[in-house]
Amino acid sequence: MYSNVRPYKILQKVKANENNSKEKPNEEKKNYDNHKKYEDDRRYKYNKHVNNYKTKNNKTYTINNNCEKSNNNVVLKKTGKDMLISLLKKDQMCVKKKKIVIRNLPPTLNENNFFDSFSNNLKDELDYYYYVNGSIGKNSSDDITHSRIYLSFKDYMKTEEFIKTQDGKYFYDTNGIKYKANVTFAPNQTIIHKNRTDNRNNTLDTDPYFLKCCEEMNNPVEPPKNDIDYHDIINVVRENDDIISPIVIDLRKKLKNSKVK
Repeated sequence: MYSNVRPYKILQKVKANENNSKEKPNEEKKNYDNHKKYEDDRRYKYNKHVNNYKTKNNKTYTINNNCEKSNNNVVLKKTGKDMLISLLKKDQMCVKKKKIVIRNLPPTLNENNFFDSFSNNLKDELDYYYYVNGSIGKNSSDDITHSRIYLSFKDYMKTEEFIKTQDGKYFYDTNGIKYKANVTFAPNQTIIHKNRTDNRNNTLDTDPYFLKCCEEMNNPVEPPKNDIDYHDIINVVRENDDIISPIVIDLRKKLKNSKVK
């Protein structure tokens, strides 16, 4: 058979195929080596990162342990002092607690009846008291507000005795219904003192400024009269005891002139 392909071209193709077949294993080997190198580098970096992370954690753990040990030592040293200070503060608070509150008193019990229920003169032993009257609603379904009183003894030693003896005491209202009182330390120990009286109260009749003001109001001073007539100085024209302004005069003149023309 006859072919159009020349023989030297066939030889070139055969040589090219042989060269390609030789180059393929070399390229595969290069790709394999590059991939292996990449994997080795990646593993090395990963292991290095893990080791650095572990070393940092170990350092921070040791530092924290040392700090905790030092703090524990400091706390152990201070516990003795703190215990003494806390006990002293508690003792001081117990000493300062003088204000007592008596709750659940009858709503109709007033201040005088409350103090009359004690045999001794309780007011003389107190340096402060404040009584709050209760109230009863108009309807039977309304809530009842119990009376209460706040007390403070001059001698703080009597406060505990008063609480022990008077807690649970029964007080009676006008209808004979009994109420069991509850005596405890007041949650707020501040004592409300009365405002100081002003020495100027009820002294208005003798106040010199007030008396002077009254005299001036009763005898007003008349302004001085001037004989000068300021209307003449300004050349004000009057007409039927009414002041005419200069503008009105000029307008009247213009009207007259216009009529004449």
